[in-house]
Amino acid sequence: MKKSKSIFFNIATFILLSSVLYSATSYGICDKNKKFNINILDSVTIKEVIDKISKSCSFTTVVKDSIANTKLKAKSNSINIRGLKLDKVLNILVEDNGLFYDFEDDVLRIYGNKIKTFKINYVSSSRAGKSIIGAKLKGSGEENNDNTDENTIASTDSFDFWDQISDQISKILKSSSQDLTDIAEPIINKETGLITISGTIGQLNAVEKYIELLKDRLYKQVLIDVSIVSVALSQSNKTGIDWSKFQLDINPNSSGNNQVTYTSTDYDNPFDFTNTLNLRNTLSFSIEGLLNFLDTQGKSKVVSNPKILAMNNQQALITIGDNINYRIQTESSTGENNQISVTYEIESVFIGILLNITPEISNDDEITLRINPSISNFKYGEDELRQDTVRVLPPDTVEKKLSTVIRTKNKNTVILGGLITTNNDREQNGVPILRSIPLLGKLFSYESDVKTTEELIFVITPKIIDLEHSDEEEIRNLIDDGEDNGAVVDQILENMFANEIIIKENKFICDIKSRENPNDTIDKAILNLD
Repeated sequence: MKKSKSIFFNIATFILLSSVLYSATSYGICDKNKKFNINILDSVTIKEVIDKISKSCSFTTVVKDSIANTKLKAKSNSINIRGLKLDKVLNILVEDNGLFYDFEDDVLRIYGNKIKTFKINYVSSSRAGKSIIGAKLKGSGEENNDNTDENTIASTDSFDFWDQISDQISKILKSSSQDLTDIAEPIINKETGLITISGTIGQLNAVEKYIELLKDRLYKQVLIDVSIVSVALSQSNKTGIDWSKFQLDINPNSSGNNQVTYTSTDYDNPFDFTNTLNLRNTLSFSIEGLLNFLDTQGKSKVVSNPKILAMNNQQALITIGDNINYRIQTESSTGENNQISVTYEIESVFIGILLNITPEISNDDEITLRINPSISNFKYGEDELRQDTVRVLPPDTVEKKLSTVIRTKNKNTVILGGLITTNNDREQNGVPILRSIPLLGKLFSYESDVKTTEELIFVITPKIIDLEHSDEEEIRNLIDDGEDNGAVVDQILENMFANEIIIKENKFICDIKSRENPNDTIDKAILNLD
């Protein structure tokens, strides 16, 4: 009895569907300007409905794979279509059931899987960094390529973007799969930045959403404005700068006359335990005001003032100093007569200042900075003298490092201090003019050993560069802080709006001008892109 009722119910449904389609067809329903009115009960499969529509409208249906065939044979839920055109009907019947279709030349092709290619603009090289200051310096570069004149600081980092994204997309494809079929691995072309995957509509949508979110985070850039200040401490401040006397003006309308008024904090010393001072951008802060304060602690000078453009979560490296070369001799015996073969290898030790900064931008536009400054110097003064003969041993060095991770808001200023060095120098004094007389001048002059104490201060201001919502003039104003650096600004802008980074042997190079004499190029700032 139940079976008879079921048969009767199916026949009734089929008759109802047929009568609707027939009625619609007689009025030109297949005209793309006409609309469907269809009532589908839950005992009918999607395939039956599509077959009936194709027969009534005289088009061919092709099912391309087993996934589509399985889903089309499943019984549909109750669907009531009123006043929709053919393309909308197919969207409901096909796409809403997790299938793809295309309809061309009166042929409806239905797919369960589809191939789609995505584009990501990113360099093809992997990144790895290692630093051993005071010995041979090894840096990072493209695969199978060692750069012996570069380094990072006190850490080993490894990052292969393309291997990571391949693994992540594979996991997304597996987690989004509702079928037991094998999941095809993504095909990645690193050189062209193309990612090709095969999957269902749910899998492709999940991967597309992930890649769009990844690109949004990946393409964000941070302009890092760095001032490195050296302070020759006075006799009363040999233990370091007394930051409890550092004063700021909270009035945003301050005249900026280099007289910095004081507003106290909750602490006697505004530095935290990491020797880091985080200044909000509501404070009236300027580098000139800071230099005025530092001059009360000793004699200050700006060693370097680079501006570095870094991509989100990618390290920037500034080095200021010299590579001290030395030669290593290696002897080896070859041949039956044990002939001695001598080979030489040039190594180098870096002496100077090294600053490693890695910015990471959060969704609320706050910036996390991983900052690793380091300073290395000769342990013995005689090693600093120029040698007429080839060095065969590396000089002994003294290293001091600081490592911190901070979180700050966009355009806030961070000050790091605490790297103090003591130098032993020889100073010549004597009677003016008389000490310059040849031969006799030594009778009117003398030399004395002088011990000087210096502290390095790092002033860092990160600024988020939004290429999507800012025009060239806005970004120019953000980069140019009023100093004479128009050429550098033009170079940065030219490459930013060309959607590329200045790359020359994996380095971004810009001239650093002396604050005392802007026309004097005193060093190079190197942004390591590896």
